[in-house]
This record gives sequence, C-alpha cells and structure tokens, in this order.
Amino acid sequence: MAKFSSLLFFMGLFLVGHAQQPEREHRILKSQFPADLYQSFEQGISEAKKVRCYKEIDSVGTAYSIRFKRGRLQYRMHWDAQKKPARLGFQISEIDFPLEVFAKVTDEISKLEKAKIKRMFQYYPLRASSVSQDLRIALQNSFVDYLQYELWVRAKQNGVKKEFVYIFNAQGELWSKREALPANYDHVLY
Repeated sequence: MAKFSSLLFFMGLFLVGHAQQPEREHRILKSQFPADLYQSFEQGISEAKKVRCYKEIDSVGTAYSIRFKRGRLQYRMHWDAQKKPARLGFQISEIDFPLEVFAKVTDEISKLEKAKIKRMFQYYPLRASSVSQDLRIALQNSFVDYLQYELWVRAKQNGVKKEFVYIFNAQGELWSKREALPANYDHVLY
C-alpha cells in the first residue's frame, strides 16, 4: 500500500508540474509562416518594413505573429491557435497613457516590491466581424474603449527577481497578471 500511495503522490506532482506549460516564441522564416496568414497580412497592411515572422508554441496550440515597422512605430500582429487575427499593437511610453489610466496602472504595480516597468504595449483586439476596420483604427492609433495595455514588469517576490505581464483595459482596470518566462538561451554561442 505504501508503494502505491507514493506512486500516486509522484504522479500527482508530475501532473501538477506540467499542468501549465509555458509558451515559447521562436523566429521563423517567411517560407515557414502559413501562406494564407501572410497573404492576409500583406493585403491588410501596406508599407510594412522590416517584417519578421514568429511562431509561438504553448499548451493551447501553435500561434503566429508578425513584427514590422510602419512609419516610426514597431507593430506586432498576432493570430491565435485557430489562425484568426487576434490583435495588433505597438510599443508605447509613459506619455502615451492618459493620466488617470496611468495612475491606476502604477497603483496596481506598486503593490510589488521594487517594481520597474520594462516594456509597455498598446494592443487593439481584432474582432472577426470587422478586421479591416479594426486594422485601420489601430494603424491610425485611435483611442477606443476596447484597447488593451500590456506591461512587462520586473519586481521582487519573496526576495527573488521575477518578471510579470500585466494586461489592463482602456480604463486602467486589471484584466490579468501572470509570471513571465525567463529568457531562453538555448542557442550555440560562437
């Protein structure tokens, strides 16, 4: 009986440890990117420069994203695991936030010990019913009530430095918070 209970205990630990698989993002060639997604990207967005393709693998499935430059902004366009357009956004700074929204955001982040904002993004969710209209709104950098702010924050938790990803809505209300993965150094150094 003791062997059986210890076996169940270790199987439970194994399942709990693998319940949340982290996602990884890898840069891929344009030829490895799904052709239908890349074609829809080219049709929807003109004048894109420095186009880079990425593949994200996690427990939900495989998602794709494209990073590109248009004008002075560095954009990111994401597709979900079902290959539907998910969101389009760009990196922002503190002055791009409305004052009352940034005050709510900093109040939430200040709950962590020695918190420092590393990166901030403004994302426009792309709705399936009006993707072309949402793309136009996002590329014009219009302020709409359904936009999202994503902040990458480095802070101490229990004496250990960790990175967190916060997602806020346009009014500064917290939607989600998760711990970010450490950088992946699985490559050959020359």
